[in-house]
Order: sequence, then C-alpha cells, then structure tokens
Amino acid sequence: MRGRRWIPTFLGLCLCLCLCLVEVEGLQELEREPQDNEPTLGETITLPCQVRDRKGAVQWTRDGFGLGFPRDLPSFRRYSMVGNEADGVFDLKIENVTLEDDAVFQCQVGRGPGPGGDPELMSREATVTVRVSPKEPRIVQGRELDTTAGTNVTLICEAQDGKPPPQVYWANSLNEELASESVEMGSHHNKLKTTRSTLHFTVGRRHHNATFECYAQNSATTPTPLKTSIRLKVVDLESQYNTTSLHFPRVDRSMNGSSISCEVSSVIGKSKATLPINIRYGPRIRDLKRLVSGEPRASLTLSCQVDSNPPADIYWTRDNHLGMARRRVSEGGNYTIRSLTLEETGDYTCFASMPGFHEVSETVKVLLRGPPEIKSERTQFGRGDDTVTLECKTVSVPHPSRVQWDFLGKTIVTGEGQYVIKETRTEDGLISRLIINDARATDFGTYNCSVRNAYGTAVATITLQKQRSVPLLIILAGVIGGIIMLIAIVMIFFLCQRRSKSPEDYGSSSEKTSSKPITVTTLRSSNELGNGGTGSDDSDMKLEIQTASGSSLSHREEDWERGGTPSHSNYRYSADYIEPTFPPKPDTGGGGQRENGGCVGYVPYVDYARDYNPSSTAVFPVLPSNGLNNVDPRYSATYGNPYLRTSSSTSLPPPHLGSPVYVRNGSVGVPNGVTGQYITASSSHLKPGTLATHV
Repeated sequence: MRGRRWIPTFLGLCLCLCLCLVEVEGLQELEREPQDNEPTLGETITLPCQVRDRKGAVQWTRDGFGLGFPRDLPSFRRYSMVGNEADGVFDLKIENVTLEDDAVFQCQVGRGPGPGGDPELMSREATVTVRVSPKEPRIVQGRELDTTAGTNVTLICEAQDGKPPPQVYWANSLNEELASESVEMGSHHNKLKTTRSTLHFTVGRRHHNATFECYAQNSATTPTPLKTSIRLKVVDLESQYNTTSLHFPRVDRSMNGSSISCEVSSVIGKSKATLPINIRYGPRIRDLKRLVSGEPRASLTLSCQVDSNPPADIYWTRDNHLGMARRRVSEGGNYTIRSLTLEETGDYTCFASMPGFHEVSETVKVLLRGPPEIKSERTQFGRGDDTVTLECKTVSVPHPSRVQWDFLGKTIVTGEGQYVIKETRTEDGLISRLIINDARATDFGTYNCSVRNAYGTAVATITLQKQRSVPLLIILAGVIGGIIMLIAIVMIFFLCQRRSKSPEDYGSSSEKTSSKPITVTTLRSSNELGNGGTGSDDSDMKLEIQTASGSSLSHREEDWERGGTPSHSNYRYSADYIEPTFPPKPDTGGGGQRENGGCVGYVPYVDYARDYNPSSTAVFPVLPSNGLNNVDPRYSATYGNPYLRTSSSTSLPPPHLGSPVYVRNGSVGVPNGVTGQYITASSSHLKPGTLATHV
C-alpha cells in the first residue's frame, strides 16, 4: 500500500516536468519586426527581424521575391543577414542603398520540422523609400542673357531626377518678389521626377547686370538647397542725338518686342511717340529631349517649343523601327500618344518651317518601359592562354539596376582574380562585358548573365567555347596557293583571248596602225603616151607603207573567194605572192619584133632607173569597177596558190582580159579603158628593199 502511494506523486512530478518543457520549448514567434525606412541614396540601413524559439528556416523577400536562406546572401552582394543566430536574430543589412532597394521587404520563417511542426511566420511589410537628391538645377537660357529694356523675358529652370519631386523657386540680386509657375514631369527612371519652373517678367534698366538665381531642393538635399544663376545684360535703346533717324548696326531676336520712343521738342512744346520693334527671324527648336520613355498602355505627350517670328508652322512625323515609312502624325507643337505600345515606339521628328528661312527639325526616340531582354549570342568563342571577352547585351528601359555574371554557381565579382566587368550604357539598354585574362581550360564553360530593372529580371545562358587556332604553316600554304591559282587563271584568260582572236582582227589592226598616206600614180595607156605622153619604161605597181604587210590583205582574198568583187581602193603587193604563169601573146609581128611599139611573145628587160628616181606623181581617184573583164588576175583564187594551179581537178579559168595589164615598157600598147597603176608613199625618201624587183 505504501508503494502505491508514491504513484500519484510520481505522476504529478512528471506532469509538472512536461509543463515546464512545453513552456521552455513553446511555439516559434516573431519577437522583432521590420519598420518603414526612408534612407538617402548611398546610405546603409538595417531592417530588424528576431524569432523566438525558431524551428524553421528564415529568409527575406523583396517585392515578393525571395533573397535566399544563406546568411551571406551570395546572390546579392550588398545584402546580408546579421546578428546572433543562436538568439534568433536575422536582421537584413543593406549597404550603399540604390533605387533598386526602393521596395517592400518582409521577414519570413518557415514551418517547423515534422508533420505537426510549428506554422510558418511572416512579419509586417516594411516599405523602404529611397530619397534621391536632384541634379544641379539648369537654366535653359544659359549663364548670361542679352536683352533689351522693355522686353518681356521668360526664364526656365529645371531640376531633374529627384525623389521626392524637387521644389524649385527663384530669387534675384535686387531682392524682388518673383512669381513663377512649376510643373512636375517624368524622368528616364520611373521613380524619379523632374520639376520645371517658368519665370515671366519685363526687363527694365534696373536689371542690367542683375543676377537671377534658381534654387532646387527636396528631403534629400535638406538643409542646403542646390542653385544656379543667370546674369542679364540689358541694352537701353535711347538716343540723345538731335536727328530724325536712329540706326542699329545689328539686331537680333532678343530685341523683338522692344519699344523705341522718339521725342520732339520746340519752344512751343514737345511730343513723344513710341514704336514697337518687330524683328523677323527664323525658327529655332528649344529644349527638346532626345529620349523619352513611357509606361505600357499609358499616354505620352511630346512637346516641341519653337522660337520664331512670325510663328512657324510645326508638325510631327513618325519613323519607327518596325520598317514603316516616315509619315506626318500631328500638326502643332504637341503630339499625344493615347496608348503607348511597342507599335507606337520609334523616332518622332518635330519640324518647324516658315517662308524665307530654312526648315529645322529635331528627333525624339520614344521607348516602352518594361522588363529587360538579353540580345547576346548564346555561344561565344575565345582562345586559351589569351584574353577572352564575353558580352551580355540587354535592351532595357529603364536602364538595368543590376547586371550579374555567374559561373559554376558562383557570382563573379569584378577585380577578383582574372575577372574584370565593364559596362557601357546605350540609348535603350546596357552592354556588360566580362573580361577573362589569361583564360585557362577551366574557364571555358557555361556562364549566366542576369539583368534586373524595376520591371523584372532576364537571365541568359552564354556558353564559352574554345576557338581552335589555325597553324601558321596552313595559313601560309593557303595564301601561296591562292596567289598561284590567281596567276594561272589570268594566264589562261589571256591565252583564250589570243586564240579566239580572228584573222580579220589582226588585218584591221594592221590597217589601222598605218600612219602613212597612200599616193596612187596612174600610168596612161599607150595611145595616150603616143600622143605626147611622157611615159616611163617602168610601169610596175609599187607600194611603200611603213607598218602594213601582206598579211593584212588576207581578208581581201577571202572576199574574192566568196564571190564578191573587191574594192579598187585596196591594193595587192606583188612581192607577197608567187608569180602566176600567163600564156604568151600570139606572134603578130614575128621574131620577137615590135609591133606598134609592143613586145610580142616575151617580156623584155626592165630598166629600174625610174624606181630610184621617180618622176613627179599625180594623185587620182580610184578607178570605178567596169565588170570582171577588167579585174587584176592576181585577185583570182589560183593566184599565188600552186596547189590550186597543179591540182588534177579542173581549175577555174582565168578572167578574160583584152590584153595583159602587166607591162614592162611604157611604150607597149594597152587597150583603151584600162589604166595601169602603181603606188608609192608620199614621202620623197625611199628605203632600199621596199620596191618590187620583178613581176
């Protein structure tokens, strides 16, 4: 019984112990949570997160995107989880805050182990608002302005790229109260704003050398605002001369709208008249942005401000990148795109024209904001033991806030080891180049390029392959072989051209190269000689031409064989052909005596004295053709061709001639109507060996 009394006591002790254990190892819960924060660009912040009785894994999210579970967060170089892990501290430290960090952060704790583990936890959402100081304000008119007293002047000051939007106000050295108008505009980054302030006033003499200052500030510039200034140079158009005319040696557009007063006084009184100045000047486009981007499906207005007098005609044209031709889309200085899509992007040009002046224009590129897109080649090449460059080209509007290279699961940091990363901004994106010095075999493989902007992330896998080097000997052999082949082709071309050239080409070429004129000397008939003629004993046909040869006459022989009648303007050379055999004339006088001064049955000895002492020559036109009976027998197909004369076949009969025209003695009778000819060069000097020696 006594032993049984200890049982309730023992059970009570066990129950107390269990209750203590449950109290010590209770459910996991968040002890500290992150709060909203407004850091300035470049600062370092820490978002707190502490978990009591942690059972699950802890990670942070940014705009719903998980940053990872390792405490050093290797994929985000500026992020890390700090604090004592044993105490459940997982504070998020963000170094060198950028606009990428302008987001909503949350600390999350995973479910405990086992099917009945502790439920997951999520902290409150903490908004990080990054403040950005605007750029130094800029006055559109510059640092100095020349103007005229009485002119209405407009000064424009811009403070760009601020967050929150900058406030702009004016002051001058005269401590005057200035009223201006301010307008907020978008910027190249969707989270930044630009403020434009416009100041209107009338210039007076007091404004000469006065300074107008423009101030810009926001919560990131407190307490010292940014400022810029402009100085006015005022010209006072007043003449003290006693004259009826006022001469301005030079006028410009700043004098337009000024007033000139003319005052006349006498002993009776005075009178004053005021005349406005109206200066006509050509158009000039002012302050037009070269690059504008807009949200998808949102409206976008393009504004073109033109300074001219009189007002110029303004219109907009569009020439996009999708291949559409330029077309006019709007009249006037403003053009609004109702719903911006990819089809509406491209180049828009503002034109301003007026009669008498050149047309001016400026172009604006309109881009659509959205997630980045990588355009690089997916396979790139490099050589071992050499410097290799990988290129990751992205199209991103706005510009990427982060570009990251990874290799074998490790993030590449520029300056570490052999790696260098260089980035180049373009109009519509960025080009990131990964430079690998002294690339080894282990450096070839697959690289990841990750690009992030405010609208999303793009990842591309780029494979680096080893490029095979061509041996120098193969390169030299290829070059030498190419040269030899080129020379062979040229030689074959010239040989083919030479073989394909016809004999007519050579004949015409020889005839064309003759540089000496031809003189024809006519030998009169025996009847004419007997009637007081001064005939010579030599009646041969002779020719002297410096460059021509008998070969150039070959085509004339072919013309005859084809049945044509050769022209009498072309002559044959007796020395170039074999002498034909002619039948003897019938013996009319017997015994080789002369009859009527002619030689019967043979050809007498020829005196060549006249060949070397020619008499004066007379140039006559070529004899007309009188039919085949009066043709020189040398034009026969058998002339100069012994094969045709000795052939067994019947030869063509010689042309019928009244009597031979080849005579050796000028006293030999020749039938009327036939005139012998000989040809000499026009030069009085004859070279030996160029005259015919026999017929």
